[in-house]
Amino acid sequence: EVSENRPRETQTSTASTSPSPSPSRPLGAIVLLAPARDCVFEFGQIYRVCLLQNAIRSVDVHLNAHYGPYPVYVVMPSDPEEASSASSAAAAAAATTTTTGGVNVTTSSRYEPENCVRNLDCCRVDRPYSTSDREELRRGLNNTDVHFVEVPMYGGEALEPGFTPEKFEQWRRGKEGAVEGFRNVGYLSMCRLYSGRLQRMNFLSEYKYYMRMDDDSLLVDAMPFDPFREMERENLSYAFKRVLSDRWGIGKMWEITQRRMSREQLDNMAGMGFVNKVDKKGKPPMRVNVTGKTRSVVMIRRFDEREGGRNGGAGKGKGKGEEWSYGGLQPYNNFHVSRVSLWYDPRWLEWENDADRIHGFTKYHWGDANVHAMALGLLLRREEVEMWPDVPYMHNTNDFGRGEYPKPEWRGRCRFHRNSSSTLGRGTK
Repeated sequence: EVSENRPRETQTSTASTSPSPSPSRPLGAIVLLAPARDCVFEFGQIYRVCLLQNAIRSVDVHLNAHYGPYPVYVVMPSDPEEASSASSAAAAAAATTTTTGGVNVTTSSRYEPENCVRNLDCCRVDRPYSTSDREELRRGLNNTDVHFVEVPMYGGEALEPGFTPEKFEQWRRGKEGAVEGFRNVGYLSMCRLYSGRLQRMNFLSEYKYYMRMDDDSLLVDAMPFDPFREMERENLSYAFKRVLSDRWGIGKMWEITQRRMSREQLDNMAGMGFVNKVDKKGKPPMRVNVTGKTRSVVMIRRFDEREGGRNGGAGKGKGKGEEWSYGGLQPYNNFHVSRVSLWYDPRWLEWENDADRIHGFTKYHWGDANVHAMALGLLLRREEVEMWPDVPYMHNTNDFGRGEYPKPEWRGRCRFHRNSSSTLGRGTK
């Protein structure tokens, strides 16, 4: 029996065979991952669920009012209680003892719900989305059906086999050859989710394409074209808006990828611009050259990249007297459109097995955008990939700048509340 506070509208599992899109279904679906229920956006002091609501509304107004309409799937954790368990175990493993005034004092990074408004710890614990939460996310939509899908996010199939919080805490410190870093379990689970696991879930198997957006993103104007019809018309398998550079653990990532690639594939990936073919004169400048339609490249330097020296460095691979170097260039995949069947390719399933075997996400802090660059090089020809720089999509302060996002009026009309005395994000009841 399902409680009223924990509805399960859609149960899902991983499909075992390649998808068969239904002719009665729309060509594609939009997918967003729900944030931790009480997570506070660090700029603007507003619940991220309020941002999710505005992201869905932007799809309703700027996409589905003109094309489709296409369904929206909001992916939520089926195991939110595991988030606090994992965090507590990691915090206990991270506890340190210092001496103050001759007295030993044990400190620990505790993730307590009552502290979440003050120090963002609500992003490291989670709670179920209630029936009223889900109804509120649907409120005010004129063109869009919203579905909710619950999947494990904090344990079980969400993480690599053999993962433990105790191991993870050691890896975060750079032990056992790991990449030192601050990314938490929930974030890395999300990266692994978008690297093939989500794409093979049953709820997407009836669609030919999917489009990803983030909860803290928006369509800010009418889409100039139907993204799914454009994919079909141009025979594309993957489209994205722009590129950026990220370097978390890329040496190990490139190591397991390059050994699976032929010289032709390496040249093809170099032609896309995601890897550089190195010669005695040195590597060429970063570029993206996926189709003749590419008009501009907007480079974003992630704050993570400042840690590039300790986060894995550039990956290099050799073959037949030549060398290809991967420096971290990737599709900025918080907006992308992809063919669903791409992620069923046996070559990719083998790659995922290799990644799980070495705990690529939790030990080396891999991001899913770097992983998508590997998928494009391993699976696709250059003409199957296209960049859409003019899509009116914007992603939090990376695009809006501080003070412009989130919009002040959102907080006033946000109806989501914590089950506490906090008034953050409180609007009209």
